[in-house]
Amino acid sequence: MRIATPAVTTPSSAKSPFTAAPAVEAFLGVAQQYGKREELIAALQTDVLTAAVGAVTAHPLAEAGVEAIVPHRWRLGALIKKVCDHLESHHIVRAETAHGTMEIRGHQVRFPHTPTAPVRLSPAPLALLRELVMADGTVLSREELLEMLPLCDSERALEMLVSRLRKSLQAPAVVQTVVKRGYKLAV
Repeated sequence: MRIATPAVTTPSSAKSPFTAAPAVEAFLGVAQQYGKREELIAALQTDVLTAAVGAVTAHPLAEAGVEAIVPHRWRLGALIKKVCDHLESHHIVRAETAHGTMEIRGHQVRFPHTPTAPVRLSPAPLALLRELVMADGTVLSREELLEMLPLCDSERALEMLVSRLRKSLQAPAVVQTVVKRGYKLAV
């Protein structure tokens, strides 16, 4: 999930808060100037949570085909609460593993049943973990993972990535090596 602000779109973000209709119009206008409006709209329609402080602010987004969440009270505090509540209820990936329930919240991974703090993962190990979670215990071959992970361009790089992921997690046995086959999430 990415955050889009009136000036920047970054892959490590989770929301797109808009607080004025002119900011939305300027944002879309700049994207148009750079020939990226359609790409931006496509991103806002898929993996970006877009939020607006009120109906007037959300109107240019709606005209562009982008659905924005809007708080009942048109105030910044209410907008922040609405975004936090939405992310809490919709954007947590949970997986049952051999080590217990694992939660991925943005870039953080935690095992809620343990007293340890959440672990923040960098993008490459996080992408690997997400692929393993989506496979739900099915073995993913090295070749499949290399295709799925654009930042990983060799088997050696994949091995290093798996090693980094295991070291980062408080439960390294969650990622299992299946000899001569690949890797899987221990479920």
